[in-house]
Amino acid sequence: MALLDFRELTIDVKNQLEPYFRAREILSCEYNFNVMFLWAKYNQTQYALTDNYLILSEVIDGKFIALMPLCKEEYFKEAFEAVLLYFQEKEIKFRMYVTDKLFKDFIRKEYGEKFDILANRDYFDYLYDGEKLRTLVGKKYSKKRNHLNAFYAEYEGRYVYRKLLKEDKDDVCKYLRKWKKHKDEVSDSLDEELSAICKIISNIEQLDIKAAGIFVDGILEAISIGSLTNNGKEAVIHVEKANDEIRGMYPLINQLFLINEFPNVEIVNREEDLGIEGLRKSKLSYEPIKILKKYSIVEKEVGHCYGYSSCN
Repeated sequence: MALLDFRELTIDVKNQLEPYFRAREILSCEYNFNVMFLWAKYNQTQYALTDNYLILSEVIDGKFIALMPLCKEEYFKEAFEAVLLYFQEKEIKFRMYVTDKLFKDFIRKEYGEKFDILANRDYFDYLYDGEKLRTLVGKKYSKKRNHLNAFYAEYEGRYVYRKLLKEDKDDVCKYLRKWKKHKDEVSDSLDEELSAICKIISNIEQLDIKAAGIFVDGILEAISIGSLTNNGKEAVIHVEKANDEIRGMYPLINQLFLINEFPNVEIVNREEDLGIEGLRKSKLSYEPIKILKKYSIVEKEVGHCYGYSSCN
């Protein structure tokens, strides 16, 4: 078996890799080219490609890790063995992150207790019913509707929702710099995210991505970026930023973005909360239909769960 040949992930390989992202239904947000491209520089993302499978790799906390193979189920064993061989040849501790239940169950069936299988609640995805987020109908969404009504009462006739194009890059980058000033915490990952958002707007046509903003009195006050996955069944919301000093701005961009850009999707994936209390509270307030578990498969180390909340 030839050793995997990892190469830098760039926008130029999108069309070549897309069929592998569509090889089977995977609901977690990471398995979308646009997500990988968004974080490619920060995570040092690379890819290795064969006829039967695609392997993505990243560097997390200074450690080289592989992601779950992207392939049909019949190639799980071949792909996993290739990844194992790579780690062995490079003398790296084996780590495979972001696997779904189907792949996790395959590992347990084929390899028994050879690997630790771990789960971290902070990285579970929030999945929502698309129609409920578009309509916000029902008692559970009454607070959201109250916030929207307050916005309409104050800003009716003063706001415009529209798609964002690459020509809007300067406005978007200016808005992001302003948004960042109001954040209590600034990190390298936040800086990288904002830089990557500007890059995405510049390449919006090539990425086949949706982006839109809300302008109040001619000033950009909210943006959202997302894309379709799983053959149009699911929309992944990659970015959502809004001026939280304007009441109702967050629920407004959330609702209008889905109504206008994803009017028919069944499932909306609003990604993980990273263990941030305020973000978790916000995501739960939209009433998820499922909190999607993800698993890590790591080299066995008796008595340790590597800081994860549970071992399974």
